[in-house]
Amino acid sequence: MTREVRAAPVAASFPVAGRAAAAARALLWLAILTLVVYPLLIVLAGAFAPALIGDEPLQISELLTGRLFTASLNTIRLGVAVSLLSLLFGTAAAVLAAGNPRGRYIDWLMSIPFLTPPFLVSLAWSLAVGPRGYLARFGLPGEFFEHAIFSFAGMAALMAAHYAPAVYFAVRAQIARLPPSLLWAAHISGASAEQSLKRILLPLIAPALLAGGFLAFAAGIEEYGTPLVIGNRIGFPVIATEIGRLVAVYPIRLTLASALASTLLAAAGGAYWLSYLLQRHSVAYAKTSAYPAPALLPAKLRAALCCFVVFYAGFAIVVPFGSMLLTSLLKLVSVGPAASNLTLAHYARALTADAGGLRDALTASFTLAVSAAVAGALLGTACAREGKALATVALIPLATPAITMAVGFIRGWNAPFTAWLPIYGTALIVGAFYTAQYLPYVVQYAGAGLASIPPSYEWAARVHGATAGATLRRIVAPLLLPHCIAGAILIFSISFRELVGSVLLRPPGMHTVATFILREFDQGSPAAGMALGVIAVVVSLASVSLARCLAPRSA
Repeated sequence: MTREVRAAPVAASFPVAGRAAAAARALLWLAILTLVVYPLLIVLAGAFAPALIGDEPLQISELLTGRLFTASLNTIRLGVAVSLLSLLFGTAAAVLAAGNPRGRYIDWLMSIPFLTPPFLVSLAWSLAVGPRGYLARFGLPGEFFEHAIFSFAGMAALMAAHYAPAVYFAVRAQIARLPPSLLWAAHISGASAEQSLKRILLPLIAPALLAGGFLAFAAGIEEYGTPLVIGNRIGFPVIATEIGRLVAVYPIRLTLASALASTLLAAAGGAYWLSYLLQRHSVAYAKTSAYPAPALLPAKLRAALCCFVVFYAGFAIVVPFGSMLLTSLLKLVSVGPAASNLTLAHYARALTADAGGLRDALTASFTLAVSAAVAGALLGTACAREGKALATVALIPLATPAITMAVGFIRGWNAPFTAWLPIYGTALIVGAFYTAQYLPYVVQYAGAGLASIPPSYEWAARVHGATAGATLRRIVAPLLLPHCIAGAILIFSISFRELVGSVLLRPPGMHTVATFILREFDQGSPAAGMALGVIAVVVSLASVSLARCLAPRSA
């Protein structure tokens, strides 16, 4: 018995189905252009052609002020310092983890700072230092640490501790791709461990080092939270905090904010592009060896790197997490850690209705994060399946500073020609910002899932008479589902404690996790804020761990 094999997809023979697919494709393009491209075009128009959106042209004198010159110079200095320190932290940990049977513990250790909001770590350190801080109460020099943290070097170190994992995982992956035979050949030829390290390993991982350094630089110049907490206190303005001031403090100067946001976009986008080029052309070896690589590190260097990683763990995890947890358990922060001063009341408020707004902030963040995760999963999966052009457009926010995207949402949805669509000043614009800013995560996950599905699966289904819809439902969707869920969980994790969009876009009277924490610190009540911070960190760590467990199942 024979079966006729159709030469074209079944759906092509039905004009209605073809028109429905074209309409769906058009709606998808419209959604991505509205969420991603439109805000950025508005920012560029506000900077270079403000008359198009009804604004006054920008005067050159507005850009040549001493404050903006200082902020620009500070931004470059901070980006370079964060890049160099991130390279130091990340490379040291990666070299120590390579070939180490306990390397997975270092992987876990480096993941924690990356999942912790930088502004929250800065607030936690501000409580730990000082003559009455927690470090001083435990016999350490609190004033010394206060001067160290509230300085340019301290601020750069806090930010580098957060972005060092980007360097670590890039270098770690590059080392894992190198065949051990190269190192064994050097070892057999009489090269010492130091010579193998300098002449073989370091040159081969140089592209990964440079790529990680550019990523850290881009992240450093666009960071808003730590300069807001530490920089404002020490009088260290940067471009990101200046943009926040221009759009939030009277007199509002949106044209100047657009110009600065465009500059930041160009700088960060250029750094991301260089990082992409370096990673794209990095050396990858297909041949592997069944034998492990020889020991690269002399005993003294290994011991020194172990001490360095322990220091990093204390600086990036132990002290800030301990400060957060201890503060969240105190009735009165001024009394300090004492058995009679401990309470769980702040956590109880998060589960019950209260007048302070803690539960409301938790509920708002949870609702917005879930909405962004669902919308991002649907849009990101559709973009990845639609084609390379749409997926590339959807990846633009990956290289866009959050502060630039926030300015675009403010200008784009507060413009006279969008007044008919009441989005600005509502929670909807915050959720839309989360979806647009973190959409690339789902696009990347879904793209990886699609690449792992052999085309023969779909063709086999079509040969046996399955329609396009049935093939999508019964073959593609089940294989993509773990990837999409993992991407959605990652969007939820980041959106749950997001700062920039929450501060600049939230409607009056609404608080998210990040804005509630900042408000409590401003009002001198950090305990409730830190309780919510601990909850946010636990939710982020748990959700990302779940995403990492889901992703390998599809492999």
